[in-house]
Amino acid sequence: MNILIGQILIGIGLVFITIGTFSLLRLGDFYTRILITSKIDSMGLITVIFGAMIISGWTFFTAKLAFILLFEMITAPIGAHAVARSAYRSGYQIINHTRLFTRRRDSNIDAEGHIVQRVEDFGDLT
Repeated sequence: MNILIGQILIGIGLVFITIGTFSLLRLGDFYTRILITSKIDSMGLITVIFGAMIISGWTFFTAKLAFILLFEMITAPIGAHAVARSAYRSGYQIINHTRLFTRRRDSNIDAEGHIVQRVEDFGDLT
């Protein structure tokens, strides 16, 4: 029974990693990609390691996996934050021309992605 539960958890972790990898290709700019890679890393690896811990039982190997899990949960968010912060501090700008803006050609959105309302949009102001 423990083997089946462990295999299910490993399968769920692999599904997280697969869906996250495909969604990584859909996202447009650097900051959303760094966010999704952090989530893929955390959720996928945590469930895979939990599955391996359940399969192996309570042994010394489980303690090693718990240490790896703890190390992952501490370092992955800190590493993603450090990379994103260094990109922000070095002047890397968010590109507003993601797929959302390229699909929708709205006359009220300028080249930088800001919403612009013209005076005629407000009607008669007198």
